[in-house]
Parts: sequence; C-alpha cells; structure tokens
Amino acid sequence: MQLVWMACVGLLLGSSSVAEAKQVKLASATASSEYMVDDTLYPVRYIKDGKSATAWFEGEEGTGLGSWVEVGLGGPVTVSKVVVYAGDWTSAATWKRANRPKEMEVMFSDGSKTTWSLTDEMIPQVFTPKTPTETSTIRFRITGAYDGTAFTDTGIAELMVFDGQDADHISATAVASSELPPDGDTYTVGNMSDGLVDTYWCEGNKEGDGVGESLTFDFGRSVTIKTWQLLNGMGGSMSLHKQGNVATSATLKFSNGSTKAIQLKPFPLMQKVDLGGVTTNSVTVTFDAVRKGTDYNDMCISEAYFLP
Repeated sequence: MQLVWMACVGLLLGSSSVAEAKQVKLASATASSEYMVDDTLYPVRYIKDGKSATAWFEGEEGTGLGSWVEVGLGGPVTVSKVVVYAGDWTSAATWKRANRPKEMEVMFSDGSKTTWSLTDEMIPQVFTPKTPTETSTIRFRITGAYDGTAFTDTGIAELMVFDGQDADHISATAVASSELPPDGDTYTVGNMSDGLVDTYWCEGNKEGDGVGESLTFDFGRSVTIKTWQLLNGMGGSMSLHKQGNVATSATLKFSNGSTKAIQLKPFPLMQKVDLGGVTTNSVTVTFDAVRKGTDYNDMCISEAYFLP
C-alpha cells in the first residue's frame, strides 16, 4: 500500500517506546519569509500542524542562509529538547530534491544563542540544551544547508518542543500482532507515538482486514489508566482516512485478566475512550470490527496513548 502523504517515520520495528517528556503546544510561528510558487504557499504555520508531509520553505534568494523561523511557547517554558523534521518529508524522493538545514543558530528569548548541527538523514533530529533553558520563544536561524538535487530552497517540515515536565500520557512499550511491510514508507507501531497525525501503524495480515489483529501496550509497572486516547485510521487527510480500513470496535484485556469491550468512532480526529480507572501492568487491544476503506484493505491507527 503506497500512500502519497505517508512519511518514513518509525522508532523500532515491532515495538515503540512512548516519549516521557511533555510536548509544548506551540502558540505561534513566524518566519523571515515564506516561499510561494504557482499560487502555492509553503507557510510557516506548517511547522506546527502535526503533519510531516507539509513543510515551510523560506522565500529568499539563494540557499536560504540567514532565514529563520521563530516559535512562541505561550509563556516561559524550561525546554528539555527540540525535535525537527528537516526538509520536505512528503516522500524520500522529495526530501532529496530540496535543501535541508545543515546547521542552525538557536536563540532563546533572553538573547542567548547556541549552534545546532544536523546530519543529512531523513530522521527526526533532536536538539538538547546543555543546561535547562527557560524561554518563551525559540528562533532557529539557518546558517548552513545540505544541497537538494533540484531546488535551492531550504525547508522544515515540523518542529516539536518538549519541556521538563512528565508527559500527560503513561509511558509504554507497544508490540503489534503484525505490521504492513515497508514500501518506501513505514507502518510500524512507533508511528503511533511520534506526535504526527500523518504517520501510521497499519496491520500487515494479507488475508485479513484488521479484525482479530492486536496491539499490546506494556507499562513496565502497575499503573491506573482512565482513558485511551487515539486517532483512529489514517489521519493525514479526510480523503486518506476514507481509503483505508478503520476500527469500529475492540476488546481490551488487562493484566489482571479483566476485559472491556469498547466502541470506536470512525473519524479522523483524536478521540477519548473512558476506561473508568483500571489498575494494570499491560493492555492488549484486539480489534473486533472495522469500517471498510475504499482503496486499501489494511486497518491503521495514527496515534494512541493511555492517560492516567
């Protein structure tokens, strides 16, 4: 199943470990310039839309050196790390065609600066301040770029900022009963915990439609879970969501042996399922029914987290 808006993101094949830092909701995004071609704009708001397949591109002459983007954090935040998806992540081919940041100057609201060197790889890249830094804004100025094969414009697909607080969700390791094999894109369980709505876990049973497939979330300790939060199906766009299979019901089995049947809404928005407060070490979710897609007979989940 080759999906136009799928990006090649995955943490570990067959399992994923949910990040424990809390992601900061970006309050604003501004840029020194924005690129427009043939009435198509690549605006700075794309760096905070939760999608890897939409990118900001600078609109300066040349390679974009000196161009910048700045994110507002909505107030003082102690930044623990920044994750960037550098370049155009629509596909591996488009990523190579346009420039990617090679080096960026990182400036905080107090005027302090540091330099971030990036590798030329299509992977989420992480910047960690040497010391905890409290700031209300972060400006990223491009001071070096890797050359694209076709275009000299430099872009960033997504920026994520994390603070020093614990994440809202409970950390877990996930394992799937099957995964759709990579076909230039990846469909691993790691995609369910990357904070992007347009990357997905998709089951890989060629004979089935997703019914009977399962996900096991291991918390590594006894925890009390009250809510399952998920984005059901392929959340990249409304049209993609209709193309693939979407779960409509499932059974949750907990480590104490109890079970709970749940109904799932087949729409491409984040939904919360009330679990009532169950103390458990793990949860196995088995999918009991699906809504059939128009093009693909594979069931997918975009994001999935358990909340205390």
